[in-house]
Amino acid sequence: MDKPIFCIIGASATGKTTLLENITEHNEDIGVIVSHTTRQKRSGEIDGKDYYYISNKEFDKLNKIEEVTYAGNRYAISREEVDRKLNDNSYSCLVVIVDYNGFKQLKNLYGDLVHSIYIYAPYRTVIKRLISRDGFLKGMKRFIHAITNGEFRDYREFDLYVYNDYYTPEECAKGLLKEINNIFVRDFC
Repeated sequence: MDKPIFCIIGASATGKTTLLENITEHNEDIGVIVSHTTRQKRSGEIDGKDYYYISNKEFDKLNKIEEVTYAGNRYAISREEVDRKLNDNSYSCLVVIVDYNGFKQLKNLYGDLVHSIYIYAPYRTVIKRLISRDGFLKGMKRFIHAITNGEFRDYREFDLYVYNDYYTPEECAKGLLKEINNIFVRDFC
């Protein structure tokens, strides 16, 4: 079954994961495409929900749509994961957190099914969140990495744009769900 795939894109600490959790929490018909990673699980993370945590050897065997190495850890989306979720009739649409290159790879493979959602937060907000989460040195390194690797992009490149600074996660998710519904109705009904 053809269903839309919404790619959530944005720099570190713009709220991508929080937004994803909020839009899927009470919407069981939204499927999440889960990425694979070689990094260790953080406290509270669940294998198969947050990521598939695998070894480097297992990672090498994946049929990867895209992959990236960040802070010495490898991340990828597998073709099997996307196809499995596309064929699962319990979902009306899919969401995935990817970087810009991952979005482009998905768009090349799945065409008009793929839509982009860019999450933006001002530099001051991102720095504050990164330092709060990772400490000063690691937070600043992640911020510099985001700047130098083009994670802050022009919002006009994307189908949807979410400014995530002044809204609560719930308000932000509600607005995003409305926009997703508009695309779903427009393109798939």
